[in-house]
Amino acid sequence: MDDILDILYDYSINNRIFDKEAISKILDVLLTINSFDDKISYLICKDDKTNLSNTSNGGVLGEYDMNSKIYIYYWEMLNAIRKNKYRTAIDEKYDLNSKETAFKKNMFILQTLFHELEHAKQAQIVDDMQDNSLEKKLYQFEINYVCVQDDVLSKGMLRYFITLFKHEFIYNMNYNISFMERMANIKSYEEICNLLLKLGNDFNKLYDIQKEVKDRFIVKDYKDGLIGPTTRFISNLGYTKYFTKNDLLEALSELSLDDRIRYGFRITEDEYTKKIKK
Repeated sequence: MDDILDILYDYSINNRIFDKEAISKILDVLLTINSFDDKISYLICKDDKTNLSNTSNGGVLGEYDMNSKIYIYYWEMLNAIRKNKYRTAIDEKYDLNSKETAFKKNMFILQTLFHELEHAKQAQIVDDMQDNSLEKKLYQFEINYVCVQDDVLSKGMLRYFITLFKHEFIYNMNYNISFMERMANIKSYEEICNLLLKLGNDFNKLYDIQKEVKDRFIVKDYKDGLIGPTTRFISNLGYTKYFTKNDLLEALSELSLDDRIRYGFRITEDEYTKKIKK
């Protein structure tokens, strides 16, 4: 990751925001160090703004297609960050100079690139036959829900497509609390934090910003009460033979409070007051 840190530092310290050349170099490094250079078919940079206006791609910064093994990033959306968009409440809270602002924008772009590679890692976890972790079970549950496993021959094409449409509709309604998206966000935030730690004390403010972004994200979907986002996600999609209530109860009994919150599961009222409600 030192090569990526060098690119982040060199661009930001000179008040430069990542361009296509920088993004290409970063992705080359990420694919190589994660051994994805022979697993991801190819990268696509979409420039046309019309690609961002339809319902499937509107507002999207990047995508990883698990079926085709294609990594896509949307330059027009990333370019909007270069033009001083995507300012958040946290940005307003900290008094950033011009170089720190450049770091912040580049951190945002970098987090987007890390996020999509996390989806590739999730697919790798699912394919690992030796992995019996809760994380893998949750990824498998989500993938199997989206990719309907109906027996077309016995149930017929009509039943299959009705089920497919129903699952897609329900999934899209719950996309904001998707476990796969949650973990891709958290882990990509953590990657940025780890990079910033290597820059030393002169960059503590940037680290504090990124840590606050991560910490806020982890608890934000508990705002409606004790039932965490992942608990709601599984319940809303419906338990299946791939992931049952007993699976969940057994797995949760072995998780610490911090892990339950990180994964987005139900917590007690005392735990909510202690860890989340301020």
